[in-house]
Amino acid sequence: MTQMHNNFTGKERDEETGYGYFGARYMDFSLLTSFISADRYADKYPFISPYAYCAWSPIKHTDPTGDTITLSLEAWRIQKEAFLSVFDRDKKKIPFSYDRSTQRLSYTGENSDYNYSETQKVIIEHYKVLCEGDYNVSVQIVNNNEIIKTPKRRTTLEIEFSMGITVPIGERSASVYISRYPLYRISGRNARRPLRDVYQSIAILHEIGGHAYYYSQKIYGSENNEQTRVFENACRDIFTASYSRGTKVIRNGRASYEH
Repeated sequence: MTQMHNNFTGKERDEETGYGYFGARYMDFSLLTSFISADRYADKYPFISPYAYCAWSPIKHTDPTGDTITLSLEAWRIQKEAFLSVFDRDKKKIPFSYDRSTQRLSYTGENSDYNYSETQKVIIEHYKVLCEGDYNVSVQIVNNNEIIKTPKRRTTLEIEFSMGITVPIGERSASVYISRYPLYRISGRNARRPLRDVYQSIAILHEIGGHAYYYSQKIYGSENNEQTRVFENACRDIFTASYSRGTKVIRNGRASYEH
């Protein structure tokens, strides 16, 4: 017999053991952020303890089954806006779906008979590979001053002056960080960009469809940056923003940052 335990995970507590059941693993609620067994995908996250719940960041992440970290609802809202902007906003022809219970993005193949452009086909292929392959992508929306750990250093989006960063972790996973409030420079100082949804949309396409996809293909360094730049510029050419001024800005801006 189980009962709901009043804690931040929202998971049930087994009365006999006192542990919380996550489907794949059990958590000792007295430890709050630790599982009692190792993550079966631990080798894909060498910088994270195999017993960690949500990479020790339960406020930022969710871990519905105990062995995966996926697209948060906040990240999905940005990704959906990006899809609407590069596919068909009026008819909402998006060949992907989002499951709020598992927080997974899935390729549906819906509207496969639609006459997609070559660029749209490339976007679909990149996301489809990530959805159906064995490469794990964790997406977070963060403030510009939040610390981001990479294998080599600690940094922030503000320090990098970037709308997003993708950090490869080993060969089979990557963490994507997208700015909650994209920055631009005015009078020598950083300020929040207007048209926030426009820039977040292009940033998430850049990071997931660009950097993360090419990392999954074992493309790193300057080649990854260059292919991501080409991918983003192609996306910008078909980008339809919510505002007419945003459309002009996004088409003329072009990629200006690399990481």
